[in-house]
Amino acid sequence: MATDHRENEEKDTTRTATHENASHTSYHSAHHHVLSHRRSHRSHSTFFDRSYMPNTKEIKDTEFESSDPHVAFVRWTLWFTLSLVITDALVAALSTLIVSASYSFTFMYIDHNGYSHRLAPWIFVIDTMCIWCFSLWFVGGYHRHLMGEGYDLYAKIASADFTAVLTAGLICLAARIQIERWQIVWILLFVTILTAVERWGWRRIVHALRIHGHFRYPVTIVGSWDGIMSALASIRTNVGLGYYAIAVAPIVHDENGVAQADPSAKVSEQKSAWAKRKGVTILTFDSHMPATARSLGSQVVLLVDGIDRGSRYYTAFSLAVQASGMELSIPVATTGDINGGVVFYLHNVAGSMPVLTSSIPQFRWYRRLTKRLFDLVCSLAALVVAAIPMVIIAIAIKCDDGGPVFYRQVRIGQYGKPFTMFKFRSMHVGADKLEQKLARQMGQEGRSTFKAKHDPRITRVGKVLRRTSLDELPQLFNILLGTMSFVGPRPQLPYQRDLNNAVYATRLLVKPGLTGPWQISGRADLSDAQGEQLDVWYVTNSFTGDLAILLKTIPAVLSGTGAY
Repeated sequence: MATDHRENEEKDTTRTATHENASHTSYHSAHHHVLSHRRSHRSHSTFFDRSYMPNTKEIKDTEFESSDPHVAFVRWTLWFTLSLVITDALVAALSTLIVSASYSFTFMYIDHNGYSHRLAPWIFVIDTMCIWCFSLWFVGGYHRHLMGEGYDLYAKIASADFTAVLTAGLICLAARIQIERWQIVWILLFVTILTAVERWGWRRIVHALRIHGHFRYPVTIVGSWDGIMSALASIRTNVGLGYYAIAVAPIVHDENGVAQADPSAKVSEQKSAWAKRKGVTILTFDSHMPATARSLGSQVVLLVDGIDRGSRYYTAFSLAVQASGMELSIPVATTGDINGGVVFYLHNVAGSMPVLTSSIPQFRWYRRLTKRLFDLVCSLAALVVAAIPMVIIAIAIKCDDGGPVFYRQVRIGQYGKPFTMFKFRSMHVGADKLEQKLARQMGQEGRSTFKAKHDPRITRVGKVLRRTSLDELPQLFNILLGTMSFVGPRPQLPYQRDLNNAVYATRLLVKPGLTGPWQISGRADLSDAQGEQLDVWYVTNSFTGDLAILLKTIPAVLSGTGAY
C-alpha cells in the first residue's frame, strides 16, 4: 500500500480517549494486559488481518439475493412497530373514554389564576394517547425483542406507568394547570391492564406467524461444527426465538488453542453440500466476517462457542460485530457476558436456548446519521470561518522556505480503507529521509510511532502550527468528504496499521477524527499503553461524548500540553 513520504507528519500518534472515561469500559479489566502489549506483537490467528471490509467474493458466491433478508427484516419490523403504536394509542383512547363516562365526560382543570374550566374530552383523549405512546417508547417498549417476550414486556409496561405520571406532571406544571388526581389514576389503571392484554394478543400473533416462517431475524452462527449443529437444532425447535440461519462461520483451534477459521470448510464437498441443503452460506471466520454477514442481510451474530471470553480475539470479534450494526448474541448457559455491549435483552422464551443480545448505541443507524449530519454542517461552517486564517497560513508557509503549502499523505480510514489526508506542511521537504537516522539517535527505532520534542525537521512556521494545531485545519475537507469525522482516533499510517494487534485494530471500526480524547489528555505525553487503551474505549463512545470532547479541545489546544 503506497504512501507519500515526502515528510513525516508524525504528530498524529493515534491515541484517543480520556483517563476518567476509560475506567468505565466493560472490557477494561479483562483486556488491560493485552492493550499494554506493544503493537509489534503480531497476531498469528487467521481471524485478524487488519481490515474489516466485507469479503466481496463470498457475497458474490451466495446463491440468494444478499439484500433479501435485510429488506424483509426492515419491512416487518417497521410494520410491526407501527401496528403497536396504533393499537397502544387506541388502548389509551379507550381507557380515557371509559373514565370519561364515569365522570359524565366532564373534565375540569384549574388555571394559574385559580379559575375552573371545562376540558373538552377529545383534547384529553389525544393528550393521553400521546403521553402513553411516548412513555412506552421512552422505556423501550417498542424494541423488536419485546414482541415475543413475557416478563420483560410487562416490566416495561409498569415502567411506562411511572414515566406517564412524570410526563403528565411536568406538562401540568409547565402549563400551570391542575387536574383531579383520581382521573389520572383511573386512566393509568385501565391503560395498564388493557395494554397488557393487547400486547399478550400481539405475542400470540407473533408466535403463530413465526411458526409459518414470518417475523424472524436473519442470523449468522459462529462456533465449532458441533456448536453450530446444536444451535441450528435449537433454532428449529425454539420458534419463539425468531431466528433463522442464513450463514455459518465454523471455528477450529490451532495447536496453541487459538480460534481460527476452519480451513476445510470451503473445500469440503460434504460441507458444501450440507450448506446448500440447509440454505446457508459458509463464511470464513476472520475480521471481514462481520461486514460480510451484514452485507448478506444478517441482523444477529450468534456466537455459540469457540472463543474464550478472556482472549483478545473475543473483544475484537465482539466490537467488530456490533460496529457492523448487528447484535451479538450468546447462549446464556455457555457464556456469562458480552464484551463491549451496553444494551442487553434477555429472551424469556420456553425452549432450550435462551440468549443474551447486545448492541452498541453508537452504531445504530440514527446515531450514524446524526453524527454525519453534524460533521457535514459543522465542517461547512468551520471552513467559512477559517477561510481567511487558512489563506494567511498558506502565505506564511510559502514565504518561509518556498515549498508546497499542503501536505498529502495516505492514511488508514474506517474499516481499514486508505484515504488521502490533508494538512498544512510543517516540516522541511524531504524530511522523511531523516526519520530512521533520527529515530536511531533518539533510541526510538522500531517503534510504531516516532515523536521528538525538538525535531530538527520542523520549519519555523511549522513549530507554531503544531503548537496551536493549526496545521490540522485542511482536514476539514476530509470531514466534508466523509473520510474523517470531527471526533475519533487519529488516522494511522499504513505501517502503523500493520503493527496493530487484534484488540487495538478495533479502532478502525470508527472514522478517524480531527480531534479526540487524546488531544485533551496530554497528547504525545501519553504512553503507548495509555493511548492504545483509550483508543479501544472510544469505539463504544456515544455522540454526547463527542460533544464533550469538542468542548474540551479548545482549552487543550490553547494550553499546548503534549503538542510538539
